[in-house]
Amino acid sequence: MFRAAAFQIVPPLENLADNLGFAPSATPNDTAHRSLIDELNEAVSSGGDAHRQRILERITDLFAAGSRGYNGDQIALFDDVLQELVADIEVQARARLAQRLAHIQTSPPGIIRALAFDDSIVVAEPVLKYSQQLSDADLAENARTKSQEHLLAIAQRLKLSETVTDVLVDRGDRMVVMTLAANDGAKFSEAGHSALVERARDDQQLALAVLCRPDISRPQMLALVERASAVVRQQLIAEGALKVQEIADVVREASRRLRTGSQITSEGYVRARERVGELQRTSGLSETVLLGFIHEARFEEVVVTLSEMSGLAATDLERMLVEMAHDRLMIVARALGLSWNVVSELVVMNQPQRKTPEAMERLRLRYLSIPPQTATRTLRFHQLRTRAQDGAA
Repeated sequence: MFRAAAFQIVPPLENLADNLGFAPSATPNDTAHRSLIDELNEAVSSGGDAHRQRILERITDLFAAGSRGYNGDQIALFDDVLQELVADIEVQARARLAQRLAHIQTSPPGIIRALAFDDSIVVAEPVLKYSQQLSDADLAENARTKSQEHLLAIAQRLKLSETVTDVLVDRGDRMVVMTLAANDGAKFSEAGHSALVERARDDQQLALAVLCRPDISRPQMLALVERASAVVRQQLIAEGALKVQEIADVVREASRRLRTGSQITSEGYVRARERVGELQRTSGLSETVLLGFIHEARFEEVVVTLSEMSGLAATDLERMLVEMAHDRLMIVARALGLSWNVVSELVVMNQPQRKTPEAMERLRLRYLSIPPQTATRTLRFHQLRTRAQDGAA
């Protein structure tokens, strides 16, 4: 039930029209405004649900009619009044209010947040989907604490930051994650992409949705296909012919590598071989050249450069770069005499989740502990195997 004392946080209700900028002169609207104030006072004192609902609708009408022209103080006044009126009102009335305020860019932020955190999804859904008054912090907190229906509504927003998607991927059920993967306006952190790939391992529909994202990189595509279960991989191969050519190529390419380890033949690698070949002819390949490609995020050029420097198949080098373990990559790098500075960047360039400084320090010590002679002998063994495979092909 409403108490008149609750309105002490706002200017006196008798002055509501003045505080909203209405002229005090007698006009046809003046009677309506005065009637509104009288009814608001009566609603607060009487506590009648029907009366409060009627006043809530009229206050909402008043706000919607001039929402673009109100200043900060006026919006704050509406915010306080609406929050008091909506406190104990029935669900359907709150839902109607949420529907009306969700699409107004200047809606009072306090009432918007209250509606977004309402336990009833019919109230929360419209503001979670559409309101621009909710901050990333609001959305992330909502995703951490509310129901899966709330998370699903958030996943449908036109734009989502990495802060929010990290929580949605971590806590959301399959429907939430599927919706998020299909949302082109959602941005993902490296950890978020990693979690998506992991969750798609045994889910063909989710794997396909992730593969279709415009922001997924080729290394992430390959990692997803290679980590997928055998059943999901076969389903992706079957679907590939019906999807965009790039996805079909990646699926077939990953499948060929898994079956035979055959050389990469995509257009991206053709261009990379041409560029690396030109550098090799003019100035030679070196650690500096390799580091330049890493900094430019030229994955194919990095693979081809390492392939030329080591004498190993590009498919083997590519797999080493996307593996979660780094032993094989570090052995090859040690045999080539690469500095830890370069190796550390190779380790993280295609890993979807950043490693902690402690993890990187452990890798550094492991790398420096590899005897160069052992690394060289191991590399020679792999070179012989590559030549044998090439001869068999």
